Amino acid sequence: MKRWQKVLVWIVTIPVVILAAITLYVRPYIRPTEGPAIADYDEPKAALIVMDIQLDFTGPEGWFAPDVSADLIAGTNRAIGWASRHGLPVVYVQNVIEDPLMRFLSGGINAAGAPGTAFDPRVMQMPGVPVFSKGQSDAFGNKLLDEYLRSQEVDRIYLCGLDGAQCVYATARGAKNRGYQVCMVEDAIVAMRHDAQELRDIWHKAGLSIASSTGLE
Repeated sequence: MKRWQKVLVWIVTIPVVILAAITLYVRPYIRPTEGPAIADYDEPKAALIVMDIQLDFTGPEGWFAPDVSADLIAGTNRAIGWASRHGLPVVYVQNVIEDPLMRFLSGGINAAGAPGTAFDPRVMQMPGVPVFSKGQSDAFGNKLLDEYLRSQEVDRIYLCGLDGAQCVYATARGAKNRGYQVCMVEDAIVAMRHDAQELRDIWHKAGLSIASSTGLE
């Protein structure tokens, strides 16, 4: 093999190896988790999980357009009000990226203690409601979330937040992997790269239920 051919092989090979290494490193952070099946409760409850509605995403300098963020928060607040009226557990999930490489790949967002990591203050905050942090797509990566839902004898989960094709979706799949019934509150979920119909198609394919915040029962 000539010298220029060897150089060309290295030029092609090195980026491929780097990309493969990054993919292997990132995979545990983005795929749904597994866990033991929930119990068959005598009087099971539903719970609402509100995910990642933080200033880095929905604030004045956030990723989403102001009108998209406003609609998301309006739908989420309707869902929170519904859960509150029915005495259902409400849980907030906050994305906090502590891994340096993952924070770099994510553009530096959601660093621990950073202003943009805070919840959007427009989201209704229920007093005494638990907040669970996560550093990966599936919120069930934090075992305390699953433990809390089991302690409340929850078998049905309603999901709000972002992103509907990423973290919310991964959490929905993680929930299904444990036997929870999952419903996506579609007017309280947004995504960066998918429109409403594309999200519905993704959710239907995964066997997830879909409801509107105005039609929750």
